[in-house]
Amino acid sequence: MEMRNPQSASRRSAASPGTVLLLAILVMTAVVTTSVGLSSLIMSSLRQSRAIDSSIMGYYAAESGAEDALYYARRLGTLPADVAAPVALGNGAAWTRDVSGTEQVIFANVPEDSFVHLDLFDPDNETTAPCIARVQVDWDPGNGAALRTTLMPWSPGSPFNWDQNAVTTNYAGGSISIPLDQTKLYALRLRALHATLTDVSITAYGPANSCSSGEEIKPLPGRVSIDSIGEFGSSRQRLNVTLPRRTPLSGVYDFVIFSECSLVKGGTISCP
Repeated sequence: MEMRNPQSASRRSAASPGTVLLLAILVMTAVVTTSVGLSSLIMSSLRQSRAIDSSIMGYYAAESGAEDALYYARRLGTLPADVAAPVALGNGAAWTRDVSGTEQVIFANVPEDSFVHLDLFDPDNETTAPCIARVQVDWDPGNGAALRTTLMPWSPGSPFNWDQNAVTTNYAGGSISIPLDQTKLYALRLRALHATLTDVSITAYGPANSCSSGEEIKPLPGRVSIDSIGEFGSSRQRLNVTLPRRTPLSGVYDFVIFSECSLVKGGTISCP
């Protein structure tokens, strides 16, 4: 025969509602915490998506400003003008731009057998020499690349003949200084030999005000630098484009070779 304690059963039934209430509070707390975290994640994702969309629209607006400048530079052959007042587009974006006809230092990588062409004169004033005393060219010599320079001088206001006046020189070692006559205009072509020229920097030096003594960094003429800024909402994107003021002479004919013998690098030459 089983005997039960009435007081013990009463205590158990009195404790059960408190336990259920505590468990309910814990479950509700977990649900609320999860909901808040999930809501925060969703809002963050929405803000990020909106920022990305605004950035894309701002970039396209900056691209529109750069393309407008390229039209003036290439199609019309003029130096593009600065645009300080925002130009509004149909999608709510806008762009402005700053344009310079010179560059302080040119940085580039030159692929093997490719070239960089520099006009060391002002295309809008070919009767005046820019008073450049020398051009400093530095590059990373680690991969064995060599530099071939082709320099063509002529007097201000005179026609030039590339074939008769051009001087070609090969360099290695990673750093050269090319002396120039300050009273001349120059066209300079830099070609990469044996490997890609990496981390190339090109700087011009000359007197501050006139073709006299002294030396400081001279802005490189014949270059166009375009800083185009596009805005959409709170996003602001900047696009920089640099290009020669004039379209350089094509280098395609530099690769044409006429020979009656076989051309095999590192092999035996055979002729018919």
